[in-house]
Amino acid sequence: MSQMGGRLLRPLGTLPSKRSIAHRAPPEVERESAVTQWAAIHPFQPIAMSGSRAGAKARWRPVAEISARGHHQVMVDGWLADIVVVNESRNEATAGDVSVFRSAGEACGWLEHWWVETGKGFAFTAAGHRLTLGVDDKDRVTVTGQQAVPDGGEVVWGWLRAHAGGVLDARRAKAQRGKAMLSRSEERGELPTSIEGLIAYVGFNS
Repeated sequence: MSQMGGRLLRPLGTLPSKRSIAHRAPPEVERESAVTQWAAIHPFQPIAMSGSRAGAKARWRPVAEISARGHHQVMVDGWLADIVVVNESRNEATAGDVSVFRSAGEACGWLEHWWVETGKGFAFTAAGHRLTLGVDDKDRVTVTGQQAVPDGGEVVWGWLRAHAGGVLDARRAKAQRGKAMLSRSEERGELPTSIEGLIAYVGFNS
């Protein structure tokens, strides 16, 4: 700003338009409106996982019940549906070698055709949908189908919880050698309880 005749002058181009001032709702209203509109399209959403052991059940709540003031944080279902979790195990319910990818394309690019052809494991989206994998005529792994399963969220949570436990054990071993610094939660043996939190803790393969 510059001063002229005892008055402060605002530089040109910095004044908000009257239209934007008149029509913009308060932040609280904007947040609540966004949640309401999203809830109309996606009435139910897994918001957390109860319990601290593998096998704990997901808690599903209507999105319309989630506070617009930030009491509950929800990852939009589109993000969870894009993330792919791969479990190398003969039994779908048993966590083996678990890997997490940001997209189906990256998961398919990482998997070998023989892994799919010999049934080495399973793939789910982080939202709990089972993926059917196939191999094309150039031996490239592809996603050929997707299936919603009632306990899909629990399956994915169990895989990620086991994977996170392995990550914690490895970090503890590194900390004993002076190669890592544990967080207070890790020192107490506490791991995230939601799918979003577990993904953030274990990280992505790519």
